[in-house]
Amino acid sequence: MSIAYGKSGFCKECGTPPDYPVADRPEIAMVGRSNGGKSTLLNAMTGGAKEAKTSATPGKTRLLNFFDVGDHYRIVDLPGYGYAARDPKERKMWEKMIDVFFKTRECLAGIILVCDMRRD
Repeated sequence: MSIAYGKSGFCKECGTPPDYPVADRPEIAMVGRSNGGKSTLLNAMTGGAKEAKTSATPGKTRLLNFFDVGDHYRIVDLPGYGYAARDPKERKMWEKMIDVFFKTRECLAGIILVCDMRRD
């Protein structure tokens, strides 16, 4: 079942506050482990258009990915935590990028934590 209202889909990919989309609607951040199903769930929530990149390889989401859900709100797909097939320095940069997002994004209205029940 889709929760999309009107036109939904990819809005923007970026990593720093000056590049974020205009804060004109509430945003919900999607967080969870790398390869834990965040992008798959996001695709299902926005009508199954497969806008969010999915892969069997952890660590494909490297920046903040903003998806409009109609004109009502936006979902932000964040890089995963835990195992990711990326350099530790890059993962440290993700940590800083996510921290800045949470501390500065005034229109952030909520967080969805995606947990894969197959993992401890």
